[in-house]
Amino acid sequence: MDMDVDMDNMDMDARDEDASGSRLASIPALPGIQVVAKESAKRYQNSDVPLATWLDYRDEYLDDLMCLEGRGNYQQACAGCNAPFPNFRCKDCTLGALWCQACLVKRHSQSPLHIVEMWNGLFFQQSTLMALGLRVQLSHPPGRFCPTKEPGHKFFAVIDANGIHSIAVNFCRCVHVEHRTQLLRIGWWPATPLEPQTCATMSVLQHVHLLNLQGNITGYSFYRALEYQTDNTGLHRPSDHLPAFMLMAREWRHMKMVKHTGRAFDPGGIKATAPGSLAIPCRACPLPNINLPHGWENVPPERAWLYMLMVTMDANFRLRSKLRGLQSKDPTLMPGWAYFVNNGPYSDFIKDYVDQDEIRTCVGFQALLNMLTKKSKGLHTTGLATMSCTRHQLFRPLSMGDLQKGERQCNMDYLFTSSVAGTVGLRQLAVSYDVGCQWFTNFWRRMPSLPAHLHLPFSVSAVKALVPKFHLQSHEEKCHSPFSFNFFRGAGRAEGEGMEHNWDMLNGHGPSTAEMVPGHRWETLDDCCGWVNWRKTMGLGNLLLKRLLVAIPHAIQTCNDIVALTSSLRAENPDELTAMENELQAWEADKSKPDPYRLPKSNVTLTQVRLVMAEEEKVRAEEGATYVHDVSAGAFLLLGTEIQNLQQTLHHEVSGLQKQTLLQTTFVVEWQTVLLKRVQHFRKIQHIYMPGFNPRYYNNTDVSDSNSNSNTPMMVENTKLYMPSELSASNRRKFCPNGLASLEDRIRFAEASDSLEDLQHHLRTRSFTNKFKIANVTGQRKNTRAREVQHRIDDKVRASELQYRQAQEALKQLRGPGDWEITLKVLEKSDVRALNERELNQEEQDKQYRLRQRLGINVDDMENERVVGQVAAVGEGYRRPLWIWFTSASTAEAMNDPLTRQAIRVEWAKAKARTARWEEEVILLDEEMRRVLQFCDWKAKWWRNLLSLRTPDDNMLSEGLATYTAQQAAQELDIAQNWEAKWKAAVTRRRIMWARARQ
Repeated sequence: MDMDVDMDNMDMDARDEDASGSRLASIPALPGIQVVAKESAKRYQNSDVPLATWLDYRDEYLDDLMCLEGRGNYQQACAGCNAPFPNFRCKDCTLGALWCQACLVKRHSQSPLHIVEMWNGLFFQQSTLMALGLRVQLSHPPGRFCPTKEPGHKFFAVIDANGIHSIAVNFCRCVHVEHRTQLLRIGWWPATPLEPQTCATMSVLQHVHLLNLQGNITGYSFYRALEYQTDNTGLHRPSDHLPAFMLMAREWRHMKMVKHTGRAFDPGGIKATAPGSLAIPCRACPLPNINLPHGWENVPPERAWLYMLMVTMDANFRLRSKLRGLQSKDPTLMPGWAYFVNNGPYSDFIKDYVDQDEIRTCVGFQALLNMLTKKSKGLHTTGLATMSCTRHQLFRPLSMGDLQKGERQCNMDYLFTSSVAGTVGLRQLAVSYDVGCQWFTNFWRRMPSLPAHLHLPFSVSAVKALVPKFHLQSHEEKCHSPFSFNFFRGAGRAEGEGMEHNWDMLNGHGPSTAEMVPGHRWETLDDCCGWVNWRKTMGLGNLLLKRLLVAIPHAIQTCNDIVALTSSLRAENPDELTAMENELQAWEADKSKPDPYRLPKSNVTLTQVRLVMAEEEKVRAEEGATYVHDVSAGAFLLLGTEIQNLQQTLHHEVSGLQKQTLLQTTFVVEWQTVLLKRVQHFRKIQHIYMPGFNPRYYNNTDVSDSNSNSNTPMMVENTKLYMPSELSASNRRKFCPNGLASLEDRIRFAEASDSLEDLQHHLRTRSFTNKFKIANVTGQRKNTRAREVQHRIDDKVRASELQYRQAQEALKQLRGPGDWEITLKVLEKSDVRALNERELNQEEQDKQYRLRQRLGINVDDMENERVVGQVAAVGEGYRRPLWIWFTSASTAEAMNDPLTRQAIRVEWAKAKARTARWEEEVILLDEEMRRVLQFCDWKAKWWRNLLSLRTPDDNMLSEGLATYTAQQAAQELDIAQNWEAKWKAAVTRRRIMWARARQ
């Protein structure tokens, strides 16, 4: 490729990725790796001037602009020959100097497309170099004229980036060179090869080409802007060359594609271009005989995934094509040479299946699909379908084709096989498709109906269909595990949603390509796909490095998690662990076996939950008060823990009230009164069991005591009791005789264990209730009642959570750090969730809401899905096993419940899959980096070898070919050298960390 390469600002895919920036912030910086954002910020930190500062100078700016309207300081003499009172100036040269006519024409012999102005005594009026006597002589050095010159057409026009010009041209007849060749050799592109009268400079064609690819600026809009730039009044509007300009832009686009792929070196010419050879391949995907290591075919079956090709296909109904009367007369410049398949054989195959129905699906996207395809009147095509590589999102060669009705199997089968049929030698193939569960079911039965050259070289067992992670959530649950990237060996951390990012880059061209005739539309979209592929190719250096920096710590973390989890299960219940392993192996060998990643359906209903809660309340009422208030030491400490629990509950209730009603205020005051009486009773007993301790003198900030003289009352829920765990070690020895601190230690340990079991119980109840509500409860009244039950359960979860934290903190004060913290760890907010659930953050909720709206999925129940318990939950790779379910204190109790036991099995299986996927990601990234560097080396050699294919007689052409190959080969080596240096520190660090983690 001869496109410009900015190695310091390479593109990185927006996809991946997804919140990776925040994760990168927590990774230590590696030596030798430069962060572009930091450098840019440092580079420009002193150059940003506030707009408010500029406002003070804008009058001065305006005065300087007005000075440019006059003749300035150099009006007395010509800048070239010092002739007096010059009258001409050039708007495209440096402003300020004035010239006489002779000097101006001589100076612009090599700049004939500049805009000049003449002073008429009052102001500058626009003139032309042709009117001043300039004639452009072709095929001769500057200043030399052809004795056999042939004047060009008197209305010869040249389109440049600064406007539309009328030029006087002299063609050369000294040598037998066609007019078109003479124009091309000075950088002017002729509108026709026969007697050209209109040209466009290659610079303006390059300009409109890049603006179209990057900014979706159409050729029509660009040309109209040039017209306004030439004459913004409409009084002297130039001749309309729009059709010629659009034709030249199309020809330029085509010639750039064939040039970049080395077609100039083929003795057979452009017509000998092979199908798909103009497409830019993904240099990080496996390419036999190009970037795979020697002996890769002989790797053992369990490692064959390392050389597996992963592709993604999808359809887009925004890139439509309207019926146009001239479509049969428009030639196709490159039929099936890049990303679009050859429409001739493709149409011949599709016409035999005009009555075929669209692919059925088990998800809610069908409504959106029908909405987009039902209005097909006046359309030549309703959209298009294509494929890309899954991990790097580059469009695949020969994978794009038009859709006539919707996503029919005949279209998708043809495009899929067309894209992968040429991958001879690879042993495994994975294809991601949002309705892959339906499309792939009978794929091999439909294979014989395809053309013979599209039959896949893979065996039936070597091809695996998957469903992208986000789309999989809306499928039936039976599709989740068999078609999930999370549980597929060799998938790494791929998510399969890359085509959605690619569509965003192409959809901007939809309005303009819809108006084009088919051939022009195919060429334009082919070029757009090539632009996307090139930008993504040049972003591989940063993309692979970013992914590696994310993958290393997560691979180590998940490896440690599964080791700890498996060790805990083996110690508590080795038979259960063996059963888990056997179940997982059986399912991987045969997907009809019980799914180890799927939770069984619970028959727990809301009515049953309410009954259980009512029975628990009844038992507590029959037992009387929670604690018997006695003067024993145990009763004293139990009273203190009860008061602290009530304080936390009251504090939570009060802080949650934004504006209290009279009834709420009354309730809070009554509760505070009851609590205050208990605190006063506790103080009386405290004098007995903690002799000599006076809370008023111990800490004068405590003013809740009745004897305090402070004028600033403290709320009773904030009163500090000063139990032994709340005192320093020296004060405990002084004020807590007779083993009072040891007694509280035993009480706190029991309290922590009990509250942890209560928390598990309430979380299980909440999980069943939430799932039942989402699946079965509809209507406002039923939803209101269900939410009341959910709120009550949430209150119980919160109470158990607060009680555990309080007991654990007290134990930490009494015992200090120790082995007991392995069992009773610090309870984080993220730990308070049921098995197989993941709490969505706000960013994820917003993203899901937008995506569901766009895809036509119901968004009414989004507020009830703050906790996702599905097998296919997005973000599964970043979950960690919940320690509260795998402590020695809780495992035995959990195994007694069949549903919880199965949930633990699922949690273990998912943790094992997460570990495998992250390990695969690290290994794949290492392999992809090696592939990219090897591809660069191969490509450099490929460019050098092209010179031997063609030996033209024209010395000028030979030198041009040799120069281009040398430039491209040097660019490939420069890319490899830059990326290798960028990756070196990270790869070295990865190997060290990886080796330590696997010891």
